[in-house]
Amino acid sequence: MNNDAASPVTGVILVVAITIILAAVLAAFTFGMAGNTQKKTEIVAAPDPNPVQTKS
Repeated sequence: MNNDAASPVTGVILVVAITIILAAVLAAFTFGMAGNTQKKTEIVAAPDPNPVQTKS
């Protein structure tokens, strides 16, 4: 039996598959399809609705 070609073909298929997956992940982050990875907190300053008034 000649089993010499099985290992190189399997190696090439694995390398091509890893390359395609890596390219897809990088493209997803580059084009913004992966979503926002940072959560932003918005701080809003508003006036006090019931201010305390002091007599002078």
